[in-house]
Amino acid sequence: MKTTCLVLGAGFSKSVANLPVTNEMFKAFEKEIENQRLLKNTIRIHRGERLFDFLRTIEDDFLRSFNERVDKGSKILKSNYLENFEGFCFFLDLNLAFEVHALSESNGVTADLTGKPLFANYTSTRLGEIRSYLGDYLYLTLINDKPDKKLLDRICEVFFNKCSAIITFNYDLILEKYLYENKRWFPKDGYGFIPIDFPKVNQAYLNHLSPIKILKMHGSLNWEPSSLYESNFRFKWFDDDNNYFFPGYLENEEKRNFQYQGAFSSDGWILPSWIKQFSYNEIIKVYKNMGSD
Repeated sequence: MKTTCLVLGAGFSKSVANLPVTNEMFKAFEKEIENQRLLKNTIRIHRGERLFDFLRTIEDDFLRSFNERVDKGSKILKSNYLENFEGFCFFLDLNLAFEVHALSESNGVTADLTGKPLFANYTSTRLGEIRSYLGDYLYLTLINDKPDKKLLDRICEVFFNKCSAIITFNYDLILEKYLYENKRWFPKDGYGFIPIDFPKVNQAYLNHLSPIKILKMHGSLNWEPSSLYESNFRFKWFDDDNNYFFPGYLENEEKRNFQYQGAFSSDGWILPSWIKQFSYNEIIKVYKNMGSD
């Protein structure tokens, strides 16, 4: 029985599909905003602009204005501020994880201070909005992957054929789409958990089990919360153009009858931050599966 486990990071998706690594992410977002302009998706354009307005604001707060205060007359000519995607994710998650609740008093009148982050001079509501915009553009940037099939075949021959599990920190669907096409992985048991509302599977796949498990430690583009009030995931099965990620697997493949231009839920994803928040039962199951595999 094969028990080898393969661990993959962003370099894998960069190599096989030229998807951005973390220090390229914001530049990739800028390109995707231009793509949304061509598509005239006004909601997404607005969200992208709001995200970059906020990025410019904190760059000014923490770099440009700070530098001018410390060294009068100096000016920042260029910087790599926006290459630190992980640092920005940490900034958001740290402040959202430790919301402050305090009681204030002024002239004998007391008031509750709620929704105040630990460090940032922004409300938790604002930071939560920015996090959701970032999630939108992570999805839009990574969902339309165009992998090199020949390279994947070679990697499969050398590595995938010798392993029983793949641990990955990537959100994209390159691995599972490739292994599904090659009958080495299937959605129902392939992620290490089964959503409570899993759709009916096509008869041809009823008895198929995954020879390889894909354990996605930070979540996946096709995982989304079941509702606002539940700490459980469901699977998203198709992209904006109604292309199914795993064609033929479900008994009923229903198509959306309108062009979706809005947001994508990323509440369950663990961002590439230095702080990890485990809000969803399935993410905990994935981490437990890592120990068993």
